[in-house]
Amino acid sequence: KAATDAGAAAARNVGEVKAVHVIPRPHTDVEKILPKGISQ
Repeated sequence: KAATDAGAAAARNVGEVKAVHVIPRPHTDVEKILPKGISQ
């Protein structure tokens, strides 16, 4: 929760925050559908 609060506060400095949501116990397959980071 602290991380999402900090992220939302930082995002408000740049623009508009539409929503902040914490998934307490995400399903193990969530990693498969989220975008991957850019590798160099």
